[in-house]
Amino acid sequence: MILEPESNPELNVLVVSADIIDALRKDTSGVVVDLLMRKFLSKDIRRTPELFFDSLTFLYLVGIIDEESSRLKIVGVR
Repeated sequence: MILEPESNPELNVLVVSADIIDALRKDTSGVVVDLLMRKFLSKDIRRTPELFFDSLTFLYLVGIIDEESSRLKIVGVR
Protein backbone atom coordinates (compact mmCIF):
# COMPACT_ATOMS: atom_id res chain seq x y z
CA MET A 1 0.00 0.00 0.00
CA ILE A 2 1.37 3.34 -1.01
CA LEU A 3 0.23 6.36 0.96
CA GLU A 4 -0.86 9.50 -0.77
CA PRO A 5 1.31 12.51 0.20
CA GLU A 6 -1.72 14.28 1.70
CA SER A 7 -2.98 11.27 3.68
CA ASN A 8 -2.64 10.95 7.41
CA PRO A 9 -0.55 7.88 8.31
CA GLU A 10 -2.37 7.58 11.64
CA LEU A 11 -5.52 6.64 9.72
CA ASN A 12 -3.89 4.10 7.41
CA VAL A 13 -5.40 0.60 7.45
CA LEU A 14 -2.04 -0.99 8.27
CA VAL A 15 -1.47 1.32 11.24
CA VAL A 16 -4.92 0.96 12.77
CA SER A 17 -4.87 -2.79 12.13
CA ALA A 18 -1.93 -2.97 14.53
CA ASP A 19 -4.17 -1.40 17.20
CA ILE A 20 -6.79 -4.06 16.56
CA ILE A 21 -4.17 -6.81 16.89
CA ASP A 22 -3.00 -5.33 20.20
CA ALA A 23 -6.57 -5.32 21.52
CA LEU A 24 -7.12 -8.94 20.44
CA ARG A 25 -3.86 -10.14 22.00
CA LYS A 26 -5.13 -9.06 25.42
CA ASP A 27 -8.10 -11.44 25.29
CA THR A 28 -7.31 -14.96 24.07
CA SER A 29 -10.94 -16.09 24.35
CA GLY A 30 -11.94 -13.63 21.63
CA VAL A 31 -13.53 -10.20 21.55
CA VAL A 32 -17.08 -9.36 20.53
CA VAL A 33 -17.00 -7.33 17.32
CA ASP A 34 -19.22 -4.54 18.70
CA LEU A 35 -17.06 -4.02 21.78
CA LEU A 36 -13.89 -4.02 19.70
CA MET A 37 -15.36 -1.41 17.35
CA ARG A 38 -16.35 0.86 20.25
CA LYS A 39 -12.82 0.66 21.65
CA PHE A 40 -11.36 1.30 18.19
CA LEU A 41 -13.54 4.36 17.59
CA SER A 42 -12.87 5.83 21.03
CA LYS A 43 -9.10 6.04 20.42
CA ASP A 44 -9.38 8.82 17.83
CA ILE A 45 -12.36 10.91 16.78
CA ARG A 46 -11.20 10.74 13.15
CA ARG A 47 -11.65 6.96 13.04
CA THR A 48 -14.79 5.73 11.34
CA PRO A 49 -16.75 2.46 11.28
CA GLU A 50 -15.70 2.11 7.63
CA LEU A 51 -12.03 2.26 8.62
CA PHE A 52 -12.68 -0.35 11.31
CA PHE A 53 -14.32 -2.77 8.88
CA ASP A 54 -11.68 -2.12 6.21
CA SER A 55 -9.06 -3.03 8.81
CA LEU A 56 -10.93 -6.18 9.85
CA THR A 57 -11.26 -7.19 6.21
CA PHE A 58 -7.53 -6.70 5.70
CA LEU A 59 -6.66 -8.74 8.81
CA TYR A 60 -9.04 -11.53 7.81
CA LEU A 61 -7.76 -11.69 4.23
CA VAL A 62 -4.14 -12.01 5.31
CA GLY A 63 -5.07 -14.74 7.80
CA ILE A 64 -4.38 -12.92 11.06
CA ILE A 65 -7.88 -13.02 12.53
CA ASP A 66 -10.83 -15.38 12.44
CA GLU A 67 -14.43 -15.07 13.59
CA GLU A 68 -16.40 -17.55 15.65
CA SER A 69 -19.78 -16.83 17.24
CA SER A 70 -19.40 -13.06 16.70
CA ARG A 71 -16.02 -13.12 18.48
CA LEU A 72 -12.75 -12.23 16.81
CA LYS A 73 -9.53 -14.08 17.61
CA ILE A 74 -5.96 -13.89 16.42
CA VAL A 75 -4.94 -16.98 14.51
CA GLY A 76 -1.81 -16.00 12.63
CA VAL A 77 0.13 -13.91 15.15
CA ARG A 78 1.59 -15.13 18.42
